[in-house]
Amino acid sequence: LENVKKNNADVPTVYVMSLAYGNILSLKAADNFSIEASSVTRKLVKNVHKAKKELFVWTVNTKDGINDMLDLNVDNIITDDITLAKEVITKRKTNNLVIDYFEYVNKLLK
Repeated sequence: LENVKKNNADVPTVYVMSLAYGNILSLKAADNFSIEASSVTRKLVKNVHKAKKELFVWTVNTKDGINDMLDLNVDNIITDDITLAKEVITKRKTNNLVIDYFEYVNKLLK
């Protein structure tokens, strides 16, 4: 990442890691971070955001896992189940009346 920044400081970089160990914010060449979901904590998200960086979390493939990451306020969720992720995110961002309406209309169209 340091070499990339030396060649072109405007290229956005992401440091990908399985485990957030130590002070990852000391990695100055990293504009953002991508971390395996089990390593993500509320404190980590807060510190990354405080540094004005984003946190990408992988690989989150369950409803509970997606909800947990949304609760932690991560910036991006990487998943193998895009349909599930869309459903969970839509449900959280939409009130129950709208969801009930869409489910009702969907049943009528079947």
